[in-house]
Amino acid sequence: MKGKIFLLWLFMIVMGVLPTACDLFCRDSCGCRPLPPARNFIITDFSTEDFVLNITNFDPESYYDRDKYFKVIQVAQIEFITENTSKSPGISFISAAYACDPIQGISEQRLISLEIINLKETVLSETETLMVGQNISDRFNLTDFPQFPGKAIAEFIQQENYFRTGESLLLQWKDELNGGTLDLEFTIILKLDDGKEFIFEHELMKIK
Repeated sequence: MKGKIFLLWLFMIVMGVLPTACDLFCRDSCGCRPLPPARNFIITDFSTEDFVLNITNFDPESYYDRDKYFKVIQVAQIEFITENTSKSPGISFISAAYACDPIQGISEQRLISLEIINLKETVLSETETLMVGQNISDRFNLTDFPQFPGKAIAEFIQQENYFRTGESLLLQWKDELNGGTLDLEFTIILKLDDGKEFIFEHELMKIK
């Protein structure tokens, strides 16, 4: 009976059900050594790309479902500027995974503006047309993960305006098309609080 209890206890430790101190049992991957220091950074460049849920080979000539198509704005280049040390916890949960994520660094700059300017006259309905030069930012939602519901651009920036390591912004057309298609061409303008401005011209989006 004691043998069974011991085996059950050992199994629960290995599976991460029970916490254990590092000096008792540790694979030295999650908490036994100090976590890698967070490194804050300055953004020097962004890039854009197209992403469609459940699509591996994007075709720029095809129309994709509005609710699955995202224009991705990602941090393309950074410069690390600081190292912040963190304390190692005395107790950790042992899991089946062998690696732990390092602490995410945070950008020194804040995103203060994201504008989308229409470049092509586009008919939306019998009563509405997007004109060249029109600010159409309010037509898009912004999120940082495709499975999360998007927010209006101004609202998103007000709540989440710093970038973390590996984080991207995803733009999505927010209005239903009711069976029609939409062929958009626009410019994206990002502004950071240190005065840097990033402009991406002739971005395309074909949705249905």
